[in-house]
Amino acid sequence: MQKKLFAGVLSLFALIAATAYVSKLYFSVENTLSKRCNEGDSASCYSLGILHENSSSAFDYFKKGCDNNHAQSCQYLGNLINGTNDLTYMQKACEHNSARACFALGEESKNANESSNITVKYFKKSCENGDKKGCFELASIEYDRYNVEKSLYLFGELCEKNVYEACYKLGGIYRKSDIVKYPSRIIYAKDYYKLACEKGYIKESCEALDKMNRHEQDIIKLRKLCSLNDSYSCNKLAEAYLSVGIAVDYSFIMAGKLYQKSCDELNDKEACRRAENYSPFDEISEAKYAAKNCDEGLTSH
Repeated sequence: MQKKLFAGVLSLFALIAATAYVSKLYFSVENTLSKRCNEGDSASCYSLGILHENSSSAFDYFKKGCDNNHAQSCQYLGNLINGTNDLTYMQKACEHNSARACFALGEESKNANESSNITVKYFKKSCENGDKKGCFELASIEYDRYNVEKSLYLFGELCEKNVYEACYKLGGIYRKSDIVKYPSRIIYAKDYYKLACEKGYIKESCEALDKMNRHEQDIIKLRKLCSLNDSYSCNKLAEAYLSVGIAVDYSFIMAGKLYQKSCDELNDKEACRRAENYSPFDEISEAKYAAKNCDEGLTSH
């Protein structure tokens, strides 16, 4: 029993001695780093910042290192700076590839309504340094600037990284843009909406998917009624095609054919007027419907 007690006491003293040694060593290292930092050694300032990472003094050490152009100090400083604390140091941190600082500068520029080129510069650098929020903002700006292919690429990369809001954005772009022809783009749009809805639980994406599915069902019904020679359904089907297409698209041509059917086979005067406008690739048809409208006293304008 005494031997065990003695061994326990020895272990306790050994632990106390080891702790004291480590503590002494720590303060010795800190004093050495502090001295070097004050002498202008930026790497030592950075090391002190790491040692005090969870305290308020970390900012001052990283700031000293950054002042002497120590890249890692600037990067860490960028992570500690929030919003508008210090634009000068945010810019310096961004120059040294702090994604967070670059993003903050992009937000500042955006909120201040500065030149979009300045805002893009900051968000682009934030994105290049791995910040998903910077990539998302950059993709959104590129889309607003009508650079659809660039925004598709950026949103696509984010969607692959499970940023489901980017998947939702992709759904909207494919649904509205002619970068992929109808009906393929509708398939892409539904796939991305479905992904964002099911994986990301994004309400807007679920609603958009539901709306597209209902629209698809409406088209099926209108096709059936149009095939039964209901002119109203033929015209509504043409409008449905136009709602998802543009002037040079498949949907535009289909709309023209449906208006022609309503005019020629079902004697729908409104459809005749529209058939003239939607026959741009066929001059003979255009002239035919223009003459027919003239005889009926109708105008296409």
